[in-house]
Amino acid sequence: MMFGLILNATAQDRIIAATSAETKPLLVGQTTPNVDLVDLEGKSVKMLSVLKEKPTVLVFFRGGWCPYCNAQLIDLRKALPMIEELGYQLVAVSPDTFEKSGENLNKNNLNFRLLSDPNMDAITSFGLAYRAPAKYKNTLREYSNNKNEDVIPIPTVYVVDQNGLIQFQYANTDFTKRISSNMLINVLKSL
Repeated sequence: MMFGLILNATAQDRIIAATSAETKPLLVGQTTPNVDLVDLEGKSVKMLSVLKEKPTVLVFFRGGWCPYCNAQLIDLRKALPMIEELGYQLVAVSPDTFEKSGENLNKNNLNFRLLSDPNMDAITSFGLAYRAPAKYKNTLREYSNNKNEDVIPIPTVYVVDQNGLIQFQYANTDFTKRISSNMLINVLKSL
């Protein structure tokens, strides 16, 4: 059984949308792309090799600088024992460098895998990328080691099986709105 909550999403294209409302996230029933990500040690890892380990709660967030993202990650940290008890791993991806991701891990006492998408391969392949407002330019530069000044993902949570098939998706173009960990746990129980 597959469930999906899709807000403002259609078929995925590998583009950078002009606004968050124009993004086109991957949908339930689609397969995740096998893009390169970077772990906290600076090593390249393939998306599908990470997903093959266990069914996955895959979280895309704007960056360690975002207070809404940090609140979501802390909420997920608290829910991690139940997520793992249900047989899932938790993986979070941002455009931050692996160094900034490591700082975020330590600052928020996170105990799950953070991966960096410095070239925005995953963010664009998943249809989550859009042009950030100008006020974020300096922050994005700082957190990307000058590789990014204007691309940001809409915050999205996927539940993906070990073959990369998307079983659930929550995406909201309003970055202040996130799926609660309680709702996510209920979704995991129903899959």
